[in-house]
Amino acid sequence: MRDEARKNNPLVSTMLILLIVLSPLEHVIDVEKLLYTVGLLVAGLCVLYRKKIVIDETSALLLFLGYAFLTCYWSVNAAPFLNLFNTAVMYIFLFLVLQFSYSEQDYERLKKAFVIQGVVLLILCFTFGTYQDNRFWIISSTTGADPNYLSGWFILPVAMVSEFLLRKNNIFIRALLLVEMVLSFYFVAQSGSRSGLLCIAFVVLVYTTWMLRSEIRRKPLYGIVGIVGFVFLLSVAVKMIPANTLYRFTGAADAGSLGGRTRIWGNLMNALFSHPLGLICGMGQGAAPSYSGFDRVAHNTFMDILFENGIIGLLFYLYFFIVALKRAFKKDIAMGIALVATGVLIFTLSSTYMRFLIFILFMADCHIYQEEQKA
Repeated sequence: MRDEARKNNPLVSTMLILLIVLSPLEHVIDVEKLLYTVGLLVAGLCVLYRKKIVIDETSALLLFLGYAFLTCYWSVNAAPFLNLFNTAVMYIFLFLVLQFSYSEQDYERLKKAFVIQGVVLLILCFTFGTYQDNRFWIISSTTGADPNYLSGWFILPVAMVSEFLLRKNNIFIRALLLVEMVLSFYFVAQSGSRSGLLCIAFVVLVYTTWMLRSEIRRKPLYGIVGIVGFVFLLSVAVKMIPANTLYRFTGAADAGSLGGRTRIWGNLMNALFSHPLGLICGMGQGAAPSYSGFDRVAHNTFMDILFENGIIGLLFYLYFFIVALKRAFKKDIAMGIALVATGVLIFTLSSTYMRFLIFILFMADCHIYQEEQKA
């Protein structure tokens, strides 16, 4: 019945495929505003044409946004509405594209689009990649991607490459997919993003182990050899990292403080407990830098939401996130594992409108129907 209410729209599916493939260009061209404005208009017009809005758990996104706008009125931030604009655009876009259902064929095409997205990312790394502060960045004359943010973009492509590697029988296609995976690991390692490398390693290891669990039960030696081989390849990749970047992985850099993040989190929690009403209602959109002690964001998306939007805002956000996680594991184990990895990564990044996060929330929560059920 829910799929009947949502209905499929080929225009929305096509638009999403184009956005998935083209979105990495935002790292080198200031194009994201154009891409997502067009995407927002297309999805919005398609919903208007259908003359029906489905109200379900995705409405938590709008409740979260509405409450975040409300907190702007007591924020110490000079421009809280401007601070929230990008988040609003991305979450309204996400809400609109989740208004539709997608056929299994559409879903398969979307997954293949993420493999292509990974190739686009690699091309950008080879073309615009450079070292800055002993870490690998994508930098152009107009924009760029910092190392931690860049590593987040690789999670879903690597998850899809892992899935297709186990599904495809063509040796040539498997070889190409393997090259993409190895290069993805290489550039994430070069970025010096510890959480990024941990997350994509988690995706590959957990997904592969789960899919081959029957084989491993029958022949445990295969599992042991696989894990040893994976650890060996990972150690080889790490040894290829420049010494100054490798320093971040040895534990000597910012030992025990997660790059100084724990000090920021401590300052923010102290401020919250000093203002009990702030703990419940939030200190106001964009307020975290004013209380962090370093004039910086929390470097933790969940902490940012808790501090700025309180327990109320965090509950709205977590409700949608958990529902998406449950639906992901029910329909596609690779997507569920990728969302878990992304959830871990955003513990070290601050932004509710990261495009790679929006994409994986969409893939996790979207409704799929079988083609024969459409009639």
